[in-house]
Amino acid sequence: MMGLSFSNIQIRRTENEPDFAQIAAVLTEGRDLSAVDNEEEADIALSVFTVADSPWITVCSDLIDGDFEELGAKARRLSETPQTQTLAMVCLDSDYFLSLIHI
Repeated sequence: MMGLSFSNIQIRRTENEPDFAQIAAVLTEGRDLSAVDNEEEADIALSVFTVADSPWITVCSDLIDGDFEELGAKARRLSETPQTQTLAMVCLDSDYFLSLIHI
């Protein structure tokens, strides 16, 4: 069995935290994409997770898998508008872990 691989961005919650549409706009910037109604028609996926008692928003997407520079740039952009901290994290095959922090 191969190791686990994942990428995500964590956004520190604030009073003016970004909503799904704002996060999607940042992640899809410069790409010719549009929303679809049916999951089977989609070329990429974007998931945004929030938990009421957590200070973080978790963002996962095919758009940030495998490109460290792109991941860091998107995390940086997501920290600018709400003036908050973001963490960009990557784990590749359970052997390599990268964490980029934007304050």
